[in-house]
Formats: sequence, C-alpha cells, structure tokens
Amino acid sequence: MSEDPFAAVLARIAGEARQTNLRRADHLEEALSRLSEGRLDEEGRQRAVRAAHQLAGSAGTFGHQRAGELARRIEQFLAAPQQPTTVAEALAVVAECRSELAQG
Repeated sequence: MSEDPFAAVLARIAGEARQTNLRRADHLEEALSRLSEGRLDEEGRQRAVRAAHQLAGSAGTFGHQRAGELARRIEQFLAAPQQPTTVAEALAVVAECRSELAQG
C-alpha cells in the first residue's frame, strides 16, 4: 500500500516548521542573553518579539501546544521586560520550549 501523498506533504511541511521553530528558539535565547548583558537594542527586541509570536503560532498550528504557550510567555516578557519575570527565568522558558519542540 502506498503512502498518502497529502500526508507525506503535510509531514514534510511539519518537519520544516519544526526546524524553523527550533531556529526561532535559538534566536530568542540569543536575544535574551543580549538583554541580560544590556546589549539588546529596541530593533533587536522587536525582532525577538516577532520571532516569539511566529513561534507561538506555528508551534500551535503543528500540534506543539505547550511550546506555543511557552513562546507566548516569552513574547509577553519581551514586549514588556520590566515584568517581575527575570531574564534567567525567560531563558529557562525558552529551554523548555526547545525541549517540547525537539520531542517531535
């Protein structure tokens, strides 16, 4: 019995989205590290907010609900970094998000 071509295309797209989302998590980790060092400018912060937003939407679309929720937390933190959440806590959330994505 042959594989359903639609399922194969969908699996390929989901795999590509997963890889893109893992790269977004890397970007968020880098941005948060820069923030902790006082080296994240406003443009960089806005790029990170967009990356977190994209990760949240894409992760949810492809069945990674928990990763999407975590990405939304990062997006909220980056949008208003004066919150009680620390950068170290935000970095831990990114690590958890990456772990969720890596589970496939």
